[in-house]
Amino acid sequence: MQFRDDCLVSTRTGVYRGIQTGDVQVFKGIRYALPPSGELRFRPPVPVPRSTEIFDARSFSPVAPQPGRLAKHSGADSLSLNIWRHVKANGRSPVFFYVHGGSFTRGSGRELLYDGTILARDRNIVVVTINYRLGAFGFLDFSFLDDSYIANPALHDLVLALRWTSENIEAFGGDPEKITVAGQSSGGSLVSVLPFLDGVTDLFSRLILSSAIPTSFVPAAVGQDLAERFLVFFRIKDSAGLRRLTDKQIIDGTPAFMRKCGLGVGTFRPVIDDRYLKAFPIDLLRRGRYQPVPMLIGTTRDELSLLEIPFLRRHWKLDHIISDGLSREADATRKSIRLLYEREYRKREARIQLLSDMIFRSAALFYAEAASAASPVWLYRFDLRPVVMRLSGLGAVHSSDLPLIFGNLREGVGKLSFSLPRDRAVARKLSREIQADLASLMEEGTLPWARAFTDDYIAKCYDLPVRYDQPIPQEIYHRYRKTAYYAGNIF
Repeated sequence: MQFRDDCLVSTRTGVYRGIQTGDVQVFKGIRYALPPSGELRFRPPVPVPRSTEIFDARSFSPVAPQPGRLAKHSGADSLSLNIWRHVKANGRSPVFFYVHGGSFTRGSGRELLYDGTILARDRNIVVVTINYRLGAFGFLDFSFLDDSYIANPALHDLVLALRWTSENIEAFGGDPEKITVAGQSSGGSLVSVLPFLDGVTDLFSRLILSSAIPTSFVPAAVGQDLAERFLVFFRIKDSAGLRRLTDKQIIDGTPAFMRKCGLGVGTFRPVIDDRYLKAFPIDLLRRGRYQPVPMLIGTTRDELSLLEIPFLRRHWKLDHIISDGLSREADATRKSIRLLYEREYRKREARIQLLSDMIFRSAALFYAEAASAASPVWLYRFDLRPVVMRLSGLGAVHSSDLPLIFGNLREGVGKLSFSLPRDRAVARKLSREIQADLASLMEEGTLPWARAFTDDYIAKCYDLPVRYDQPIPQEIYHRYRKTAYYAGNIF
């Protein structure tokens, strides 16, 4: 397949002009849906019509409306994707379709952390990052007001972006039969439901869940209650009032609404609407109601060490989340689990590992175990703790694996974590190891270590030297399997 020197690519939806640096071309801000504003807000995304004009894809689109550091870049016209590819990609390159995290309320595919240049240049992987609706725009279910509204607009955005990619990625040198969908944190939680959605499983061939929480969903009744509380908070009585509310009013009022709800980072979550998303992911896996695909599932070693910082504990309402979860367990169960951690780890580390396992690792392992009955599943754990992170007490904290996955060690968290030359050299070496494994899964659908819950109960632990170990001490995991949490009382 030949590409023109002026970086023009023709697709089903039109012709896009990108930019080239070295051997990598990037196409930014490709709209896959119309702006979800006005009548389209809280409704299914509408695909962009084909255009006869050349689309300038040399700059990013706005990010989805959100509070915080990216707010100045936000705007309604945000449903877009970005593509990086090697100039020699010939239609057979594997595709890395990436869904960013951010607690369902923040983030964007345009962040420097997710720049796909290195994966495209060094691995001949076509990288796709996306924007999708966030917060109230992406996760409030107003379908009880009007059938034109839907639950989980963000999930519908993700699927439409994936469909656009499947139908058009060959024009960028990618193989539509080798699309790996990957997501981290809340993005990974969204990715975890893709095997269960009607008409979606033919759009991808592999899954990667990084620090995902595949239990972070709420029943339809809980979703409706939150939407009703939103209407009361904003003094809205009907659909007409909801339409009159501006994006800015929603964004400006969201922090106060979250405080009013008292749910912290758990305020906005995907809803089991009984129509599109018909049941909780782990429940569907256990029933075998999904399309099996090869999966890589993992976490970092010290996911929630950040929450030892008092301000973050209060801001994210972690104590509420933990107490709510533990209230479902018998006193003997809570005591036995705590004693196991105290025996396995030093005092402070025991607390960090308990928090990390409760929120992240146990849920990921429940998902992996259920999926392993039909799908090949491999586990990993990111253990690398550079000097700066060790001295700060954070260790291999949540998201610390992302700079190595993308190879971007000189930006943001990567620049901070690997500021010392020796740590940066170690990180570069380990990054190449991680990327080689990603490429193997994407290209061949397999990985060179034991399959989870089939061959053995181990994870590949990314550190130097690389080793293989239990992702959670097996005795602790067996204890979790006796909890109400594992039995499915909250799924």
